[in-house]
Amino acid sequence: MLVCGGQGNDKKWGDTDYNRDDDKARDTCHTYDFASDTWSLAGKLPTGPVILVGSGYAYHPAWGLVMAGGKADEQGTIADDTGKAEVVATKDGVNFEVLEPLPEPRYTHCLAILDEDTLFVAGGETQVGAEGETFRYRRSKQAYMYKRSER
Repeated sequence: MLVCGGQGNDKKWGDTDYNRDDDKARDTCHTYDFASDTWSLAGKLPTGPVILVGSGYAYHPAWGLVMAGGKADEQGTIADDTGKAEVVATKDGVNFEVLEPLPEPRYTHCLAILDEDTLFVAGGETQVGAEGETFRYRRSKQAYMYKRSER
């Protein structure tokens, strides 16, 4: 199992001095070994903590774990007013493929992997508020092929 990103702090939930306001975006990936029931640090995201909170996440064997957008500044502080456009894929949390950024920054959106060649991004928040635009990314062309959904 592979887990990347998220938010938290060095305190444990339930500790008397735990304060969620101290949370920071995480830029690490961890793997879980079921046999030994242990988590291990795999690596760090090449984008730093800017891709984590509110990101779209999806998994497909041909892509690995794909993370797109989100919101946090370079120090890992959760930003309230802006989204990010970075898109990164990894199969092991060590080696990363940095893909073309989203056409516009966003967070709290949906990300789906349709097949070995296509990502689909819909909805979410941008700097102007909730958006209904959708995007399709073709890996073979390294380009977004469809930008706006017509109603």
